Amino acid sequence: MESKYRWYLLLLDAVEEGNVDKFIEALKKYSAEERVSLSDIIDIQGPSGSSLLHVAAGIEEANILRALLEVIRDKGLAAKENYRGDTALHVAARAGRIRTADLLLGCSGIVDMANDTGNTALHEAVKNCHYELTRLLLSRGSRSVYQKNKESKSPLGGWA
Repeated sequence: MESKYRWYLLLLDAVEEGNVDKFIEALKKYSAEERVSLSDIIDIQGPSGSSLLHVAAGIEEANILRALLEVIRDKGLAAKENYRGDTALHVAARAGRIRTADLLLGCSGIVDMANDTGNTALHEAVKNCHYELTRLLLSRGSRSVYQKNKESKSPLGGWA
């Protein structure tokens, strides 16, 4: 278990730097040394319950997320939630990361997933005034315009 978190921290460092080459090298090294599949590595969660997908979704550099999504066989991992019920798409929407959100929208079934507060990615984009991202979510199929969260706020009329 200790080894797993040591590797998670090394991978996390590469993700946060946005260094694709360093990240891919660390992934390959971990996979070889620990004899685990790349998909299993990506599924590792840190202390906050966030996976590498969550972290990559929140940074500006979209190529890290692209590399992760290329490695994942099970695109359902994109729907994995952290301790707050956030998917990687929630993280991207909250941070206003249009390119990473666009990549994640290629994974089916996550566009209108609600987190623990009842917010969808559309709620997060509107709440944080990311209007271009709001347009992207709507154009890619979000149907949660009128969906109320646990504070009874919807993306359409909640954050004026």
